[in-house]
Amino acid sequence: YFPDMEGLNWVYQDAANTAETATTVSSEIEQINDIPYHKFTDLSGKTRYYRKNNNEYYEYGTIDYGGVTDAPMIEYVFLKDNAPENTSWETAVVDLTVAQIRVKGKLRFTITGKDFTQVIGGNSYDNLIAVYTELLISIDGGVNFTPSNPFTTIYAKGIGVVYTEIPKPYPNPNAQWEIKNYFLNP
Repeated sequence: YFPDMEGLNWVYQDAANTAETATTVSSEIEQINDIPYHKFTDLSGKTRYYRKNNNEYYEYGTIDYGGVTDAPMIEYVFLKDNAPENTSWETAVVDLTVAQIRVKGKLRFTITGKDFTQVIGGNSYDNLIAVYTELLISIDGGVNFTPSNPFTTIYAKGIGVVYTEIPKPYPNPNAQWEIKNYFLNP
């Protein structure tokens, strides 16, 4: 559900603005804490690190969206391809800065769809898994958490990410990224 062999390439298109694209390319393997990760770099130059262990897919990175700054690098599971629908899991709690306020935060992932088919960018994809991701923020030292900045990612078996939707406040339309094309045979 998240291929990571060297030389892979995906091109995504913003569904609301067809002129805007983003590409991610897997380029090399890097050891982090004695664990091999595949290095992914996008057109903006941002680098992310991924690995797979059995049916769990890991990222080594930061919780760096939704206005979060000063987040530590952590390893977390972002996809469990054998988990049933409605399964949820969370990352460890970390210290974050949001809107210049120091808070506790973590991510929660929930499988919201499993083994379904959907037309995305004009193409039909099957064997899909949808994952709903929420940033959970606590301003009381980690006692109570409030969900913030959710998004949905859809993964296709053997292809990877085929769709991402990020809700925006009304009246703005949601940001939707669809796979435009991919190259999986380096």
